[in-house]
Parts: sequence; structure tokens; C-alpha cells
Amino acid sequence: MYISKLDFRYRSGAFQVFVPHQICFRSQSKAPRLSTCTKFRDDSIGSGSRRLHLIKSKSMIRCSGASVNNDSIKQESEGMNSSSANGWYPRMMEFITVAFPLITAGCSLFALQLPDLFIALPSQVVSGSLSILMMSMGLTLSPSELVEALRKPVPLALSFVGCYMIMPAIALLLSAIIPMSADFQVGLILLGMISGGQASNLCTYIARGDTALSVAMTTLTTLSAGIMLPFLSQLLLGRLVPVSTLALAISTVQVVLAPITLGVLINARFQEFIGRIKPALPVIGVLATCVIVLKAVATSSILMKPALRTLCLPVIMLHTIGGICGYFLPRLTGCNERTCRTLAIETAFKSPALSYVLAAKHFGSVVAVPSAVSIFALAPLAAAFAVLLRFRPLTET
Repeated sequence: MYISKLDFRYRSGAFQVFVPHQICFRSQSKAPRLSTCTKFRDDSIGSGSRRLHLIKSKSMIRCSGASVNNDSIKQESEGMNSSSANGWYPRMMEFITVAFPLITAGCSLFALQLPDLFIALPSQVVSGSLSILMMSMGLTLSPSELVEALRKPVPLALSFVGCYMIMPAIALLLSAIIPMSADFQVGLILLGMISGGQASNLCTYIARGDTALSVAMTTLTTLSAGIMLPFLSQLLLGRLVPVSTLALAISTVQVVLAPITLGVLINARFQEFIGRIKPALPVIGVLATCVIVLKAVATSSILMKPALRTLCLPVIMLHTIGGICGYFLPRLTGCNERTCRTLAIETAFKSPALSYVLAAKHFGSVVAVPSAVSIFALAPLAAAFAVLLRFRPLTET
């Protein structure tokens, strides 16, 4: 069977060559092989040109009466995308995205030293920035991807286990091993049991994880917080920390689900336009995250400064060990690389702003200090982790 046209599509970091079922792939192995697509991986993150590598055994495709090998297809796809890959616009967007850790670290330090400049920022600016961040992630997704993410019960269950079992256990262990006051111990444990943070979706996208699955995981842990936080606080801290499930649900819908849904609908309606601005979407998320970090660090700077030496190490260890556990635990269940990256970020990335508010309200300002330190350290740490994963080729798709 001969065909006259190959359909090249770029999805999830891979070029796919779609062909009819009847096309013959004449493999160099003994047995002939039939397939519906041939995939190429783009592992040239950060470089000026895209190097496409065939992720299949060497084969021949009969096309328009002539046989062409995989190298020919690779060269053709390189030619089709070289103009967009080598332009200043995608390279600049990539540079800003890769600089995410340095940018957030700079914002944290700047707000810590000059808090008066950002304390006056109204809360509407912060919530609006979070909504912009969520919508920018929604613009990268399609409705089918969200539906597919909800059909993955094992990763969703693992995210719940990571958030409400693994992280509290790590916090409990660190508070017992590392010398600190009783108030700081309580604050660290409260930080470990808090729900996931929304900016994890941006880090997952930068790390080339499963963004749709990340959104589903964050929503699950946030909506579960109304039940899990009172239960865990009573179990581990001996004091009930009430959390309004209804208020959390309304906030999640307004700040997270509604902007993401809007972004998904816009992407479905204006695919060609969104495809052109897609390199800028993570940059929009980076800028929105910077606004959130500036306000959060400035607000908690008075409590944070005296405790940085004492709490910086345990807080960083909490998030780092959680990310390592979140990466390797899914391997035991057979999850692929993208899912492992997603779970690593979702497990490590907590919502320190929520734990800060709850600690200050129910325990006092001193207990809120570990959450304040997490506000300062988590964004640069998670951003660095995401960028490191971005440079690591996806061995599984």
C-alpha cells in the first residue's frame, strides 16, 4: 500500500508521523511489522536547533512509490520545524523558562530584604496572578487530556498517599531528628500535612511531566484537605485544626478549576493561535509566580528572618526527600517517566501559604515560622528541580 502524504504532528515533546493502518513498515528484522505511527523525540531543550531521534527500530516506509528510510523522515521533519525552532522568540522564551529558579530566588531575596515594597500589594493581585497562572496551564491542555488524566486511578491514589501519608511521616521524622523548639516541630509537621500547591502545575509543565494529571492531583488533595487536615492534626498534633470544606471547594473552583477550564476551552477553539504563543505560556506562569512569591515572602519576612538558620535545612530536606520518594515510588507500580516526574513535583510541592494561615490562626505566630521559611525556599527549589528534569530526555512516552 502506498500513500502520498505523511501527517506530522508535535505532541508532548514528540513528533509523530501518522499513517494509515494499511501502510507497510518493512523492518530490517525478519518479520514484517504494521504500525499506525512513528515517533521522534525532541531532546534538544535549551539548544538553538531541534535534534530529532527516532524512537523505533530502523525501518523503511513505502511512500509515493519510493522507499525512504527513517533518516530521510528525520531530515524532513527537521526542515519543517527549523524556522520556528531557530527564531529569537522561542529561544528567548526558553531562556526565561530555564532561568525560572534564579528568577524566583531573586524575588524571594528581594522581598525578604525590602518587604515594605510588596506588603501593600492587594490580595486581589495575588489571587489574580494565581488565576493567570492556572489559565496559562489550561491553554496547554485539551479536553481529552483532562479526561484521560481522570482515568488514571493509580497515580491519583499515589498523589493522595504522598500528600497525606509520606510527607507528614517525613516531617515527623525530621522534627524528631533535627534539634528545634517544640513550636517549630509543630509548624514543620503542619507544613508536611498540608495540601498540594497550585504552582506545582507550572513546575510539572516545565519538567515535561503530565500537566493534566498534575491538575487532577492538585485538585484532589485540595478538596480532600477539609477532611484530612482535621484528622491528621488531631492524630499527630493533638489539636483539631478545623478547615472549611465548602470554603476550600469554592476557592478551588474560583482560583483553579475555572481559569484552567477557560484556558482549555480557548485552546480548543483557537488551536492555531495558541500554538504560536505556546512558547510564552510558561513565561506567563513564571511572572505570575513571581508576584505570588513577592507578596508571600514580604508578608512573612518579619517572622522568617530570625529563623532561617535553624529552619532552612529541615524545610529544604522535607521538600527534597518528599520529591525523591514521589519520583521512585511510582516506579514500583510501573508508572512511566512523565508520571514519575509529575508525582515527584506534586509530592514535594506543598501549599505553605495555607499552612502559614492555619498555623498563625490556631497555634500562634511562632508555629507559623516553618511555613514562612517554606514560602521563601520552596519556589526556587521546585523550579530548580523542574528545570533539571527538563534537560533530562524522556526515555518513556
